[in-house]
Parts: sequence; structure tokens; C-alpha cells
Amino acid sequence: MAQLAVTVAPLARSEVDLAYPLVSLGDLPMSLEAWRTLAEEVLERKEMG
Repeated sequence: MAQLAVTVAPLARSEVDLAYPLVSLGDLPMSLEAWRTLAEEVLERKEMG
């Protein structure tokens, strides 16, 4: 049986929309626009330190 290797890394701005299908499967319902807003806020805080 083949093993699956998973790597977790911070999202780049260009990857936010790509992550949405996975985010939408979570326990809290979130629209694409809400996800974009949240991701943008987190990325901005990360850039500010």
C-alpha cells in the first residue's frame, strides 16, 4: 500500500481561492467571500508581524 505524504504550509495570496473547497467542508459554513475576507485579514497581520 502506498503512503500519502502531506505537507502543510502557509497560504500565499494567490492560493486563497484554491483552498476554499477544503474550507467549505468545515463545521462552520463560510461563503467564498467570507473566506477571502478572513484570509486577507490573516495574511495582512502576518505581514505586519
